[in-house]
Amino acid sequence: MLLAITHNVAFAKFFEPTRVIRVCDGTFTLSALYGELTADVASRTALLAAEWKAFESKDSKDFVAFVGTFCENASKLIEREAGWLHGNQTSSSAAAKRLFPSALLASVKNFFDKNGDTFSARAAAAAAEAEAGAATSGGGGGALETLAKLMHHSESLAACTRRAVGDAAPELGECLTAIFAPMERHVARYGALESGRLERELSSLAPRASDASTGELADLDAASRRVSTSLAPAFASLSSASKRCASLTGGTGMAELHSASDTSLASYADALTAFLIALRELESSREVSASAPSASVSASAAPPSGAASGGDAAGSAQQPVGEEARMGGAIALLVSAAELTSRARALETSLRVAASSGEDAARLRAVLKYAAAESPSGSLPNFTAPALRLVADADRAKRLQDLVESAEGAPAAFLALPRAHRACASFHDTAHSLVLEAMLARVRTRLAGVRNLDVWKRESGGEELFSSYPQEFATEVGEYLLTLPQLLEQLEDESEEWITRVALGAAKLLQKEVLGIREMSTAGGAQLGVDVEYILNVLAALGVDLPAAVDLEAALAQAKAKAGAGGAE
Repeated sequence: MLLAITHNVAFAKFFEPTRVIRVCDGTFTLSALYGELTADVASRTALLAAEWKAFESKDSKDFVAFVGTFCENASKLIEREAGWLHGNQTSSSAAAKRLFPSALLASVKNFFDKNGDTFSARAAAAAAEAEAGAATSGGGGGALETLAKLMHHSESLAACTRRAVGDAAPELGECLTAIFAPMERHVARYGALESGRLERELSSLAPRASDASTGELADLDAASRRVSTSLAPAFASLSSASKRCASLTGGTGMAELHSASDTSLASYADALTAFLIALRELESSREVSASAPSASVSASAAPPSGAASGGDAAGSAQQPVGEEARMGGAIALLVSAAELTSRARALETSLRVAASSGEDAARLRAVLKYAAAESPSGSLPNFTAPALRLVADADRAKRLQDLVESAEGAPAAFLALPRAHRACASFHDTAHSLVLEAMLARVRTRLAGVRNLDVWKRESGGEELFSSYPQEFATEVGEYLLTLPQLLEQLEDESEEWITRVALGAAKLLQKEVLGIREMSTAGGAQLGVDVEYILNVLAALGVDLPAAVDLEAALAQAKAKAGAGGAE
């Protein structure tokens, strides 16, 4: 673009009071007058070209600051040119006023036609440098922000030019197109730039699958905190993308914005899911290690009298060390899964609103209506970069028109983030699966090997008291289930659902063990009946009704029948 005017002395030469007076004495034809005006304006804008070359020779790095200063001074020049003309009251001023806009626009267009390639190359270099710096520092202010600043400077100069000559000037569109041309090459890359930016930022926030087995993220509590703390900055980054789209493209890049947001959010959610899957595998391996010794202990269970001790049962129900933090992590993970889904929906709503309402959307609709007309009447609604862009690109205008119409329709019909929603749903399901497994881990560990207990084969030998109380494994499971209302109260409306899911999961695990018993005595069957009845009473206290597929009483009867122990006690 234009170069900063650094020499005020040279700038003063633009405004010599005797300029063009000799062409206003009535002796020139309109053609000659236009030639004089063009030459006069060109002599002044030639200094701008000289300043541009001076900047090039200095190999200055601060291109954005240079363009800002230059556009400001160039705007002052254009305003002074127009002010001089409108203040000239000579006899030929009317003719000059008709021809001056064309001369001025031709001169400005000529400058950008000659220097546009250099401007564009400089802009690319400045953007690349800014992006490299942002990637290194991890902060903002990358390529898109740099390009948006340069576009803003271009728009300021274009607006000043438009005010100086008025919308009626036939050459206005071509001149403004030339002003915007160096930046349009970068606007065309907006989608790729935005995708790269979001991918970089969101990938740095999401935990990696390898993190699940190392360091501080190797437990559920720490992992859930990592997931939770990444959500707010991730969606702040996605929200900033909308602002960058508006700054650089004026809204014409909405389709690219939606695509970049969809792809990046989906990748982020997929990374979270992969992290949870790795964590679940780690949790499963820990359960196997924890249950291996307990199975051998269960095989040589304590005497029935010890199993019947109420004090022992109560003591065994206390939360193990770290259990409270683990459960807290599980609940926090459920909250994060709901938050991810909620934030994704809110993001889509904001994208829909941006496309269907507000001043920017209203301006876009006016231009789209003009661009879609077979024979547009009147002048372009506004000679902004977005307007010129859409009029010049019918395919882009059509795609944007379809998007806007979709946003203006029923909210349910507007789907800007299809991949992201699927990925968020996958994370939600994975999180729920992991949490259920985590909540059942204690039950699974305690029930492991119950089918192999010696008590099932032991005859009573006249000692009937051993079957009067549930065994330790049953009381531990039951007491744990009874703590669920307190543990899950943070889930509020979902607490009852989760109590039911965990209780049902525990019943299924017990059912599996009961059906796995191969040998059973009459006394063993009686003891199992006491254990099953205790668990059923706990489920009833929680308000959990078992489905037909999880019938513990039927499992008890089947176990007795399969072992050949007979029916009732």
